[in-house]
Amino acid sequence: MRRLFAKSYIQLPTQEDWRALAESVKRHGLYNQNLQAVPPTGSISYINHLTSSIHPIVSRIEIRKEGKTGRVYYPAPYMTNENLDYYQDAYEIGPEKIIDTYAAATRHVDQGLSLTLFFRDTGHHARYQPGANLRLEKRH
Repeated sequence: MRRLFAKSYIQLPTQEDWRALAESVKRHGLYNQNLQAVPPTGSISYINHLTSSIHPIVSRIEIRKEGKTGRVYYPAPYMTNENLDYYQDAYEIGPEKIIDTYAAATRHVDQGLSLTLFFRDTGHHARYQPGANLRLEKRH
């Protein structure tokens, strides 16, 4: 390992380097030590049978095309016949509530947030139009 790093001109830290680092962290702390990121949305959350973080579900049962597998059906996590009425999809919730949720979350997240807005095909909402250039700004 030492030869590999030496060929790349990378100096391996010594025991003294580690002690100095530990002392510096004790004295000054760590910059960005508690970065918050919003967990997976979309496909990754389905694969892990998780909710898609603060983002609403797209459909109670989402159909995705997965390469050679073909159609794969992903029911919303933990949805049962008994609690089906509690699940609203992104189209039912509407863009305003999605934007409000993300706007409220920005003050608690150190990294960026991205979101997808969902509009029904029939009619346009007076405040938000499909294709509108919407931008959420983080303000503390």
